[in-house]
Amino acid sequence: MVRKAKYSLLVAAAMVGLVGAQQANAAFVYDLRLAPGQGQSSDHAFTLSSVGTTITLQLWAQITGNASNADDGWTHGFLGIASTQVGAGAFTGGGITAGLVDATNFSAANSANGLAGNISNDGVGDWGSSSTATASSTAGGWLLWQAQVASPPGFQPNGTPVGGHSQALAAGGWEVLLATFTLVPGGALGAGSTKFDVVSGLSGNVKTGAVSTAPALIATVDGSTVGAAATSGGVTFSTVPEPASLAMLGLGGLALLARRRK
Repeated sequence: MVRKAKYSLLVAAAMVGLVGAQQANAAFVYDLRLAPGQGQSSDHAFTLSSVGTTITLQLWAQITGNASNADDGWTHGFLGIASTQVGAGAFTGGGITAGLVDATNFSAANSANGLAGNISNDGVGDWGSSSTATASSTAGGWLLWQAQVASPPGFQPNGTPVGGHSQALAAGGWEVLLATFTLVPGGALGAGSTKFDVVSGLSGNVKTGAVSTAPALIATVDGSTVGAAATSGGVTFSTVPEPASLAMLGLGGLALLARRRK
């Protein structure tokens, strides 16, 4: 297992492109986070009180560098989203039911939404595939975001961002919405946590047909082509403790206070 430090993300070591050279401060970064307005603890944390509620995840790509988007380009990328259960998990079933490439930014005919898959084999549904055999929506299940031209999509002619689809980063550079995912937690609530992150297509080549291959990522950062990405954000789900558990915690606190008073 490979541990992503920034958000304690656990991902399967067998996935494509998870190599030690990828760092969270790379020039091109995938950031999977919760869509706004869902009552989450933060962009990357959600506390569940029940299963069956539909939750929307957003996948953004961040290019860091200078403050201009004129020398940045977003060409294409293959990827999958996988779950990891920690402890008993926050929930035991359900999972990702749909993926949709953002058409505002990536409307090229070759863009593919991908298919539901079982990457991590933990009882929770994933999106995409860990296989490098294909990179099509009908075979490998990969999601492919692809721009019509290798230039910054999602920006108005005057260079300003399009609200909800692209925006400038405070430290310089830009971020663009790649895709949205629909997640429905199912099964039973657990006492652990369930995590989702981008786990495939981060670097290297994937097959697009019987013999040909294509880079898993092509982008331009400050005028230079990049073919590898890091993951700086994922979504972690935890659960609200049961009332009985809260009562036990309260009793434990009272006992501790009593001992201190003695």
